[in-house]
Amino acid sequence: MAADNYCAVTRDCHDDEEYEILLFEKLVEEAREVRAAHISGEHLVEELADLVEVIETVKRVANISSSDIDQARTAKLETHGGFTERHILFE
Repeated sequence: MAADNYCAVTRDCHDDEEYEILLFEKLVEEAREVRAAHISGEHLVEELADLVEVIETVKRVANISSSDIDQARTAKLETHGGFTERHILFE
């Protein structure tokens, strides 16, 4: 980070509610960075890794297992379909 003249700002959260709010803000931030990386063609893998890290943390904090998500994803695939046919539902 120092080599890029980058200064990271961190915030310690001791309050559970504040921590969860900030995690969801970070989730949106990382999703935007994935989109920007895709557009620029740079660092997409790294940005996806950051997004997955936030998702894994949200899962842990919310006590949601990978199995829970797989079951929900499978159920939604059956009712809403997936992206393999290039159909994207906007609600």
